[in-house]
Amino acid sequence: RHNFILAWTTTSATENMGNSASLSSLPYTIEDEIEPSTRQGSLGWSIHNGKRKSDGIPVCVFKASKPKLIQTPLTQYFSGNTFPVTVGKDRVDPNCQLFPALHHFAKSKTLVHPYLLKVYATLDTDAPAAPSSGNLQASSYETTGTAGDLIVVTEQVITLRKWLEQPHPHRLERLAWGLVCLVKALDFLSTTAKMSHACVSLDSIFVTPAGDFKLGNYALLISIGKSDSGSTINPDDQQYFRKYEAYVCPSAYRSPERANSEYDFIFNSLNSHAIDSFSLGVFIEDLYEGSVPEKLVKAVARLKSQSATQRPRLSPLLKCPVLDIPHCKSMEFLDEIAVKPAEEKISFYQSVPDQLARGFISQDAAKYKLLPSMMLSLKSITTNPQAVSQDITRREVLAIIPPLFSICDMLDDTSFQSQISPFIVTLFQLNDRGIRAALLNRLPSLTDRLDKQAINSCVFEPMCTGFTDSSAALREMTLKSTLPLISKLNSVNIEKLGRYLIRLQSDSEDSIRTNTVIFISKIAPSLSENTRAKLILPAFTRAMNDPFHPCRLAALKSILLCKDYFEPRIIASQVLPCVVPHLMDATSQVRKEAFAVLDQFTVMLRTESDRMETGAEVEEGKESAESTTSIAPGSTSTSYISGLTSWMTSHAKAPSSGSIDQAKSIQSNQLPYAGSTQSAVEPFVESQSAALNFDQNNVGSSINEADGWLDDENILGEEEVSDEFFDGLDDGRMAARTSTSLEEATNKNQFSSLSLKESDVNDFFSSSMVGTKKIGGLGNPAIVNRPMPSYSNTLSITNKKKQSLAERKAEFSQRKAAREKTSKQPTTIGVKKLTDDVLDHDWDDF
Repeated sequence: RHNFILAWTTTSATENMGNSASLSSLPYTIEDEIEPSTRQGSLGWSIHNGKRKSDGIPVCVFKASKPKLIQTPLTQYFSGNTFPVTVGKDRVDPNCQLFPALHHFAKSKTLVHPYLLKVYATLDTDAPAAPSSGNLQASSYETTGTAGDLIVVTEQVITLRKWLEQPHPHRLERLAWGLVCLVKALDFLSTTAKMSHACVSLDSIFVTPAGDFKLGNYALLISIGKSDSGSTINPDDQQYFRKYEAYVCPSAYRSPERANSEYDFIFNSLNSHAIDSFSLGVFIEDLYEGSVPEKLVKAVARLKSQSATQRPRLSPLLKCPVLDIPHCKSMEFLDEIAVKPAEEKISFYQSVPDQLARGFISQDAAKYKLLPSMMLSLKSITTNPQAVSQDITRREVLAIIPPLFSICDMLDDTSFQSQISPFIVTLFQLNDRGIRAALLNRLPSLTDRLDKQAINSCVFEPMCTGFTDSSAALREMTLKSTLPLISKLNSVNIEKLGRYLIRLQSDSEDSIRTNTVIFISKIAPSLSENTRAKLILPAFTRAMNDPFHPCRLAALKSILLCKDYFEPRIIASQVLPCVVPHLMDATSQVRKEAFAVLDQFTVMLRTESDRMETGAEVEEGKESAESTTSIAPGSTSTSYISGLTSWMTSHAKAPSSGSIDQAKSIQSNQLPYAGSTQSAVEPFVESQSAALNFDQNNVGSSINEADGWLDDENILGEEEVSDEFFDGLDDGRMAARTSTSLEEATNKNQFSSLSLKESDVNDFFSSSMVGTKKIGGLGNPAIVNRPMPSYSNTLSITNKKKQSLAERKAEFSQRKAAREKTSKQPTTIGVKKLTDDVLDHDWDDF
């Protein structure tokens, strides 16, 4: 069925490493040993892992040490007569394993078939050294020596015995496919090559990662019967077969004519398939461990027929219902897919997802057989720009993409990066809408496995062309597929994406504008603070004015979703003014959502307002505490409160002789400078020192005659004083009377009850300060640097009977007359001058 060329040369043109070649010349590395040379049926060959040096493709390396082969008898593993092994300088005993190993080494390079073990390279590390004498076959010995190693590099496989020990899904289907592989290999040898393997057994079969059974171990491979040219079998091969077949092939797999040593009948009259048919029948029984499927029982019986002439050829066995199943058909199609017509390949690719789901194609076959064939097809198409323009190749690419991404889920990260990532980047370079749409549909599932650098440099840039495509479906698909990529985009691409999103908000398609708003709300957590501030609020504001009501609704929902990214002041000044108009939106859903937004934001703002109030109270309490413990130099507010306190204290506690002392103080320039920090403190200090001359019991008797705020009365002049003003003063006096100390009065905020008009208070105290500044000692360090007395020394004030308004006015008139009388005396020139200065000047002059 397969027209394969059989090379009957002893060395391959591409694989001939030459005798005496060093191990370093082998283009493969030899790694750890996975099967020892002492295993059953090994014939002295150990199996190692290996890799091709050029691209790292894994391989298997069969290695045999010739010195060990010479010293190991063939009867070690198989039953038969045991012969001693003798090794001398000029003689190698034929009972050792060396000669079957040499036969296998020579034949392995001559055969090529899909189900024969594929050999990449062979190497004999020993130089030929023919003996001068001895009973050694010249045909085998002349091409090798007795030292060094024999190395055969093959495709990656494991032994069948090891494969049978492992669990496999759909095991019967995979065994059936393995049997198909073996039947085809043996049929090729008997029909096309006119050869017989003569060593079929469990130890001669190997399994690839894809699940294919491969026939190996060519230790007894010979030609049977006459060739097409009429020539007979090589006499040396006949002699070799007679000597070694009983020791190389397990006795259970030897046909009756071999067991009876009927070698002349085998070589001259027997068909080439006869001895292998018998071995295959035994192999099937061992493969199914004695439970042969019912429909194979009769076929196995015929294969094991005692009469060699009645054993059937092997190719009809492929029609058995056990072997003619969908799994075997799919695997066979994969083996021949390279030569299949394009229409058949497209149809098969389209059916792959369903076959994977139903088990017709195993995961191993998909990874190691289907995937390489698809990669090869894509590579041939993408490297030829003209091929993509052809409809048939474009359809093939579209058919490959879905199963390609389905297989990606089965790969580990290393395999994905090495095999899939480069092709995804290449496919994005193709300028075809259908291919781009197929990629976008599958891209979200692969985002986590794609390299970040590849996404930013090779995938995102061509992908952005979909945002401006004339096809609305492709624009929307591009938008949805970009969402999983956000976490891997760099700042430059994020900025570029923002520009595309702004453009999409003006798209003619309502659904695209709506999805753009939803997209922005979902990517907000992944954006930087600066990008978020520039993008989300303008986008939501723009969307709330969209005529499409689902877009407005999406904007309102997005605002709620992103509420944590808006500061309270932004909410109050920018967000709510855009939301409030939608409370009267024409669409009920929009109105309800607007109210929901308003309710939540109102709660947020109220909470922030309460927090601000609490913070203000705490700050005010800190300032109050500081003002009651010390007066910071240069603090105007503290001086103002202290001045108010000093004025009320001096009014309540000054002795009757206060007017004379005050005049003397003015004449002696002892008043503080109005602009200094101690200007409001000095009256309080003087009042305190004066009050210390009296005991507490005598204070009350002198209060009626107190005139500590006489200067303030001078400033009032002849103007009418309102009742409100005196009420305010009474309130201040009551605060002083009812407090046991000035500290207690301050802590209880008694001064907050003063009802003076702001203008009256300012005029009152500024006038006093003007007079003080005019007459007082300007810049006197002794006065400016006076310390603030502690409140523990503050004089207690006794209660005083509250005066009526008439009484207060009468008292005021009396004091005014006394002042006028005093001003006429020469000793009071300083006081009269102060009064004139105050009446003639205002604060601006100073």
